[in-house]
Amino acid sequence: MMARYMALECTVFTKEEGLLIAQRLLVQAMLTLEKKGHKVDNDHEINQDMCSMVYEEATTFRGTLKTLADPIVANKYSKHIETSQQFDNQQHLYMVVQRKVQNILKEGCFHLGECDSKGQASNIAHPGIKALCLAFFYKSKRGLARTFPDDFKTSIPKNALALIMTCIYNCLEGYKEGYYKLVPFEGKRYISLYNMMLDTIKDVEEDDYHGNKLDKSCHDWAREGMKHLARKDTGGAIFGNICAVLD
Repeated sequence: MMARYMALECTVFTKEEGLLIAQRLLVQAMLTLEKKGHKVDNDHEINQDMCSMVYEEATTFRGTLKTLADPIVANKYSKHIETSQQFDNQQHLYMVVQRKVQNILKEGCFHLGECDSKGQASNIAHPGIKALCLAFFYKSKRGLARTFPDDFKTSIPKNALALIMTCIYNCLEGYKEGYYKLVPFEGKRYISLYNMMLDTIKDVEEDDYHGNKLDKSCHDWAREGMKHLARKDTGGAIFGNICAVLD
């Protein structure tokens, strides 16, 4: 309930806002049950404990994402958080890594992938973004694409994409001192950053060339994710390759 709302509507909010959201979601759920002919008795009236329980799902949701994201970021952004140079002391190494990480965060270019065949920038195309989208929404046991396939079967929703980008930024912040230090992924702290991610996505979408590239990426990633789920549904059966002969 809360997880779907966070992925599709709004990811970050204060506790006060979260409790109100939880209450609204519970009301919607009960109205839906009543419309389907299920009677909701007085024992199930919405109270503060119920709202708190739903709100806590937000903390679990962010925690699960953070747990998946840390190793992916360490792998996909290794050139920014590691160095092959040799140094006389550890402190010098920390300074080099610190400078590299702070630069990528300050310049806001952490989302860029390799330039395309025309030499044009590839916005929101870093391999780390794709990897985390697939791992969190499609491959994890509680991935939302499993529970709500209609929301994720054709494309990565833009709010969900902004969530992934915000979490990656959070993980990179952990290396700002030159070595890894856990930075909690707390909603309140990242409200403005999440909104900046949404603005960046909107800017890309409004450009004909770059918007089409982003749209294609989101569709391609979703298709790959749904293929993974389809393989799971067949018990991992392998059917071999099917290919067209275009002679």
